Amino acid sequence: MSEAFKLVLPVATNFFVNDPFNSPRPYANGKHEGIDLKAVDSGGRPVDVLAGQRGRVDKIGFAPDGYGNYVRIRHEWEDGSTYVTWYGHLSQVATQVGKFVQAGEKIGVAGTTGNSTGVHLHLTLQHIGHGLHGYVVDDVVDPAPYLSGGGPVPSSPSQLNFVSDVTIPDGTILQPGTSFTKTWRVRNTGSTTWGSGYQLAYKEGERMGGPAAVALPALAPGQEGNVSLALIAPNTQGRVRGYWQGRTPAGNAFEVPLWVEIVVAGPTDQDAAEFVADVNYPPGSVLEPGQTFLKQWRVKNTGTTLWNPGYRLVFFSDNQLGGPDSVATPNVPAGAEAVLGVTLTAPQAPGSYTSTWRLRDDQGQDFGEPLSVQIQVRSQDPQPDLLNQLTFVADVTIPDGTPVQAGQVFTKTWRVRNTGQSTWSAGYVLAFFADEQLSGPASVALPALAPGQVADVSLQLTAPAAPGRYKSTWKGRTPQGVFFDYDLYADIVVSQGAGPGSKVDDSLFVTDVTIPDGSTVQAGANFQKTWRIRNTGTTTWGPGYTLNFIRDTPMASVNSISVPKVLPGGEVNLTVNLKAPLSPGNYQTTWRLKNPQGQLFGHDFYAKIKVPAPQPAPPDNRAMFLSHETIPLDTVLQPGQVFEKVWVVRNIGRTPWDAGYSLAYLDGAQLGGPESVAIPATPSMTNARLKVTLTAPTTPGTYRGYWKLRDPQGKTFGPRLPVWIKVK
Repeated sequence: MSEAFKLVLPVATNFFVNDPFNSPRPYANGKHEGIDLKAVDSGGRPVDVLAGQRGRVDKIGFAPDGYGNYVRIRHEWEDGSTYVTWYGHLSQVATQVGKFVQAGEKIGVAGTTGNSTGVHLHLTLQHIGHGLHGYVVDDVVDPAPYLSGGGPVPSSPSQLNFVSDVTIPDGTILQPGTSFTKTWRVRNTGSTTWGSGYQLAYKEGERMGGPAAVALPALAPGQEGNVSLALIAPNTQGRVRGYWQGRTPAGNAFEVPLWVEIVVAGPTDQDAAEFVADVNYPPGSVLEPGQTFLKQWRVKNTGTTLWNPGYRLVFFSDNQLGGPDSVATPNVPAGAEAVLGVTLTAPQAPGSYTSTWRLRDDQGQDFGEPLSVQIQVRSQDPQPDLLNQLTFVADVTIPDGTPVQAGQVFTKTWRVRNTGQSTWSAGYVLAFFADEQLSGPASVALPALAPGQVADVSLQLTAPAAPGRYKSTWKGRTPQGVFFDYDLYADIVVSQGAGPGSKVDDSLFVTDVTIPDGSTVQAGANFQKTWRIRNTGTTTWGPGYTLNFIRDTPMASVNSISVPKVLPGGEVNLTVNLKAPLSPGNYQTTWRLKNPQGQLFGHDFYAKIKVPAPQPAPPDNRAMFLSHETIPLDTVLQPGQVFEKVWVVRNIGRTPWDAGYSLAYLDGAQLGGPESVAIPATPSMTNARLKVTLTAPTTPGTYRGYWKLRDPQGKTFGPRLPVWIKVK
């Protein structure tokens, strides 16, 4: 018997709930979907965030108006239940998608990113198919009771979970007597390492000429590997299945079996097709109004016929999106895969659009699963971050690196352009932002400027008494207190001998050679940032001169690099090796030159990048027919007889079937049934009873109808479910 699911304390401090489950909130259904936990130590410093239970990290994201930086962990429990934990408002993420973590393992550091007030950890717990609805996410439960007692839940010593079919997915069509290798991807979800004596053994069903057992791969808990069987398709035509089960050296069987299911082809040709994947433009892709694009699907010929040029992909329903009525398919043998595509055009009006296509044979008969493209056409309305923008035009006074006397009062004037979409008026100011304020005011009014206009803005500043290089950074700010993106700065050198013959270290940024500001870099990717820099001082750079990381986000494994020899007036390319952060967002790393005396000088050099949010994994919707619970094929019924048809199927995909999943009429005789009916919530690797109430026709004859599962986006999947009756 498996242990009940529970959580360890996910913060490295004492247990204290700042805000409980179901407390009032101004979003969703007005209730808090999780709990907020204290996440600072006795000194007020953020603490580590820990995995609440063993499981696989399936998402890392950033929600600026919600959880901020967050980690999501999926826990497939031994009793067949699925739990999901969310850890929000993190300042740092210390794990990666796909990693199997243990209870209490560090996954990040607490913070206050996103919609947050003060450092804390937001913890959401979902019990898939068994929780509450109407919250930010569905199936939520109060995490607090699961924290009672703490301590990791011991796993059963020997456990195996199916990950994917590497070869011969369920329903593969083979000829009688065909030799094939079935390979599964599996995960060790127990607490013992598989070694000598651990086997995958035949259990029941069609053995298909396979061995009694094969060795399991040597895997530690949490690791994944492949296990294979050499099999032969039997001579019996139709769908056949064999079951195999893990076994310990002592002969104890694992709980979860694996199976191989094939269709042994018969002599009659049959057209069939199965959607494999979206090659491009996955559901929800955002396009510009009027954008022309080539949509492609990967499709498998699961029938016994050869698709020839007489076979076509035809428009079926919804919005044709400017596409043709049909396009020819390539030659595709039975069992092979092909990429099918059609050129479409996004509408001009913003909104969501769906276009559905289907295969048609050379006799004009439609077959196979419908293929859909679902797009979102972007609105052309201005984005909020474009409303208020300022761009530097020129230094009117005090160019960068100007020598000034200690204590000298000077006026810094910039020429700027309003490059936003709002007119600057009362309340728009230039405000001190960072570095040295140089005795300047907190802010000065920006000139009244319409978009596109240019004007000067000035500050009165005072040079410090001590010699050295000083920088004062200022930003535009709206009446609501929101800073503009662009920096303006005054950059001066206070020198006791700033005259002819004095030794002054100075530098000037020339250009970005690689990775211009705003470049998109994938999470965790390595990249090189190269700046072109000019020696604008009077010293020669060489041994002892370095380029140093000084602030913002550290993206390098070193804090400084050496600078080669550069004469006054010369230029050089300086390159640092960097690595993008793991969490989505906008990042900057700032570097500056340092002389042999340890003094920073010259311009700041920075890399500004954008790390995009990871694309959500597509749903894994797969189903397998198990049995006809009622009304077996060719059942004889009375004219007009009302009956309930029940099929038993198994969810063999990784995505649970929940709200929005339905059983939909596909084709053939509808028998008075509805277009679709809701199905019960069905977690992964569990069975479901799918039922629909039908009525036999009043006219004698043979009637055949087909139904299929459909996801919330309207895409059908799984096998066709037949109802065949005879009316006497």
